[in-house]
Amino acid sequence: PQFFNQKLDHFGWNKETWRQKFYVNRTYYQFNGPIFFQVGGEGPISSEDVTSLQMSVYAKQFGAAQVTLEHRFYGDSRPFSNLTTDNLKYLSSEQALADAAVFIHHMRQILPDSKGVVAFGGSYPGALAAWLRLKYPTLIDLSIATSAPVLAVEDMVSYLEVVDKTIAQISGQLCDNAIQNATQTWQKMALTAQGAQQLSSMFNTCEPMTVGSDWKQWAMFASALMGNWMGTVQYNRRRGHHIGIPTVSDLCNIMQTPRKTPLENYVDVNNLFMKRNKQTCLSVNYDEMIEELSDLTDFSGGRSWTYQTCTEFGYFQTTDGPSTAQPFGDKPLGASKILFVNCEWDEWASLSIEKDLSPTLKALVVRDGAHCCTMDPYQPGKMSPY
Repeated sequence: PQFFNQKLDHFGWNKETWRQKFYVNRTYYQFNGPIFFQVGGEGPISSEDVTSLQMSVYAKQFGAAQVTLEHRFYGDSRPFSNLTTDNLKYLSSEQALADAAVFIHHMRQILPDSKGVVAFGGSYPGALAAWLRLKYPTLIDLSIATSAPVLAVEDMVSYLEVVDKTIAQISGQLCDNAIQNATQTWQKMALTAQGAQQLSSMFNTCEPMTVGSDWKQWAMFASALMGNWMGTVQYNRRRGHHIGIPTVSDLCNIMQTPRKTPLENYVDVNNLFMKRNKQTCLSVNYDEMIEELSDLTDFSGGRSWTYQTCTEFGYFQTTDGPSTAQPFGDKPLGASKILFVNCEWDEWASLSIEKDLSPTLKALVVRDGAHCCTMDPYQPGKMSPY
C-alpha cells in the first residue's frame, strides 16, 4: 500500500492533513490508457481490489491502470487515532467524494500520460461512484455503479420484501410459508414466561429470554434469526462468499424437513449458522452490541458505518412502513455516463436505478444475481446451485 496527504476538511477552514491509504496496479497499463478507479467504502481496502475483481479483466482489455482509495475513517485511513463523535463529524460521503477528487488529481500527476478515468464501485461504493460522476464530471468520465443504493431511505422496508420474494422464487412458496409459520409461533410463545423459557432452551440464547418490558432483547433475538436469511439472500452463490456457505436452497431444504415442525426446522437453520460461526450460544444482549460499537479504536467499520447510516442514509432494514430521507435526491438527474448494474435478487437494488433514465444514464439488471454479482470475474461452471 501507499499513502498520501489528504485534507481533513474540504469545506471548512481547517487546514490539517492526514495520511490516506491507496493501491496502484500498473500491470496492464499502456501509454495513454485510462485509470480505472475502484472506490473504497465501509471497510478496509486490500491489494485484491486492484488485482482480483472484474475491473481487472477490463483493465487488461483496455490497457488501464488500476487504483483504489480507502474511505476515510476505515481501515488504515485514520484522520485521528480514535473514533470519538467529535472526530466523526469529518466522516461523510461528501467529504469522501472530495477525497476521491483530490486523489484523482494526485493519480494524474503520477500517470500524466493517462487518458480518462472510470469509477467502479459496488454497494455503498457504487453509490459513491455514481455521485462522483454527478458531482465531479470533469474528473470522472464514466461510472459503473453496481448494486448502488443512491436512494437514501431511513426505514428500508424494501430489503426484507426482496428477501421474501427471492426465497419464494428460488425455493417456492412452501419455504416462505414455513418461515412465516415459525415466526408466528415464536412470537406467540414470547408472550408467556413458559414460552420464553422454551425459546431460550431451543435457540440456546446466552441469557434467559424475559417477558415484559425488555423489547430490545426480543429485537436482538428476531434480528439474529432473520439475519441468517438476510445474509444468505444478499450473497447467495456469489464467488468469495458462497464457497462452503449455505445457499437459499440449502436453508429451505432444512425448513421443509418432514416430521418436524417449522419452528424446529427454524432452530436447525439457526444451529447451522451458530456452528459455522463457532458460537457457543445466541447473543441477544442489546447492551453488549452497544458496547462493541462504542470501541473508539475499531476502524474495521462497525462504528464508522453506524455513524454514517445514522447521520446520512438510514438504510435501516425493518419490517415497518417506509419513511424517506434523501440527501442526494432519488435520481441522479443532470448527470450522464453512468451505468447502474443491479442483480435480480439483491435487496439493495430496491434503492438503486433499475430502468434507463436517459440515453447516457443506463440501467442493467442481471438475472438470478445477488448483491454485487457482476464485480467478481465470471468463472464458467464454478457457480454453485441456488
